[in-house]
Amino acid sequence: MRVPAVPKVLLFWIAFVRTRPLGATAGDFLTEPVAKGGLDLGTTGSSAVLLTVLIGLTGYAHVQERRGLVGPPGPCAPARGPGRSALDAGVCRGSVQLPSGLARAAASRYHAVAPACRYG
Repeated sequence: MRVPAVPKVLLFWIAFVRTRPLGATAGDFLTEPVAKGGLDLGTTGSSAVLLTVLIGLTGYAHVQERRGLVGPPGPCAPARGPGRSALDAGVCRGSVQLPSGLARAAASRYHAVAPACRYG
């Protein structure tokens, strides 16, 4: 069964409208007084909590990506897992697999880890 393509802008607005009440509820919980069932952190405290959560989740996702535990599935995705990096397995661009040596050279030249599969 073929699923029709949905415009990205429409997907954004669906996600925005559906998650906005959750954000408002979390904000109220962090800023409301304890007598009203909140944590009474105020705007500065709640901003600090949200910034800490954001940085923590971003760091966690970055570590998972560097370990090779997450990535796009597909026919050119290199074999990855604990102890193997995208550079060990080679890196693909589109449907062409780059040899490990070329991937290492590209990564060392730009002082970055070469990305795993990039489509498009």
